[in-house]
Amino acid sequence: MIILTIKKNGQTASGRTRNRINEAGPDFEFIQNLNRPGSLLLRSLKTNWFGWLPESEIKIISSKEIN
Repeated sequence: MIILTIKKNGQTASGRTRNRINEAGPDFEFIQNLNRPGSLLLRSLKTNWFGWLPESEIKIISSKEIN
């Protein structure tokens, strides 16, 4: 499992992305999925939110792999 700590990209983040990070973040499980290029499939470690966030609207602060 890969855990990403993310924050919103202040230049490009939409209201939706800002809300998801504020409500469900900043730590998310990254789920490998190539069905939507340019977006990351994430699951919140804090809430039950599960969905896509555009890569251009977020900044990855750190990532770590947990076995």
